[in-house]
Amino acid sequence: MSAWEDYATIYEKEESRYQPGRMFLGGGFSVLTPVPGAPTIGIGRTSPINNWTDEVGHGAVIALDPQTGEAMVIAAGLNEAKRLAIEAGSIEGLQLNVDIAPALGDFPNGVLFVVVREPSGSPMPVAAVRLPVRAGTAAFPLTVYVTDSDVIRQGATLSDFDSLRVSAHISVKGVAMRSPGDWVSEAAMLRGDATSQPVSLLIDQLQPATR
Repeated sequence: MSAWEDYATIYEKEESRYQPGRMFLGGGFSVLTPVPGAPTIGIGRTSPINNWTDEVGHGAVIALDPQTGEAMVIAAGLNEAKRLAIEAGSIEGLQLNVDIAPALGDFPNGVLFVVVREPSGSPMPVAAVRLPVRAGTAAFPLTVYVTDSDVIRQGATLSDFDSLRVSAHISVKGVAMRSPGDWVSEAAMLRGDATSQPVSLLIDQLQPATR
């Protein structure tokens, strides 16, 4: 999600009924001051964009920091929404049960990536899911749901592929590309339309340093 740095506007909740062909503009905004006595934003944006506090201007960035509880709640909520939709039959998806081998000990702060690729070894993933994890929490075992909404390739669906290769890793740097010291699993193979049988992924090794 992108955010405008140093831009602070408070939007109101507004009920709106969907009508085909009509543009949805969302709720209107109020010129409010979260800090008592602070000046309001000038009409036409002729005044400074952020004339309140640094925290207000960067609020969206703070909330999406992968190491904060807010980001974890957002990611977990999306994962749960996919589970409910799959169980209701509204969508189809892959169910991947991710766990960590006890021999590795306590997992670090980082981001769990579940990556779906073609067996051919194409460098571009078919789909990917990103879930922040925090050390000291009971995050694992964890069930991750991958649906067509997670497909990276434009116009493609999971069922377009006869077989898929899935793997999981915890990135200590929070980036998708594996780095030395990341916690990684072996890959598992499955069919692209394997929406009924869960697949287990065990994170049981550390990514070695490159030479």
